[in-house]
Amino acid sequence: MRVDKHTLTNIDAVQCKSLSIDLTADFDNYSLSGFVEYTSNLLIDTNEFILDTKALKIEKVTIDGNDCPFNLNKEKEAFGSSLHIILPSSKCKKKRIRYKDFLLDNY
Repeated sequence: MRVDKHTLTNIDAVQCKSLSIDLTADFDNYSLSGFVEYTSNLLIDTNEFILDTKALKIEKVTIDGNDCPFNLNKEKEAFGSSLHIILPSSKCKKKRIRYKDFLLDNY
């Protein structure tokens, strides 16, 4: 059951506890690159962490320092693209998503 009809995330399954952002600006190319690190809790048993994204190029995803499979779905006009991160079977703590070339002229 979807809790919030304005998001593609699985907020009924995963609760974000904290968020850390580390970005580098490339002023010549009007872009940002870097990573976002989430600390979260699983509310129910799930095998994926789904996030909303918009105009991002995802370079890689790691969980507790290990590379993790992910899929960036096709964009839906009103919502952007959902990023599906496959969770390992063991409980994970930190999820890091490395973004590349986030274009500032998209906004």
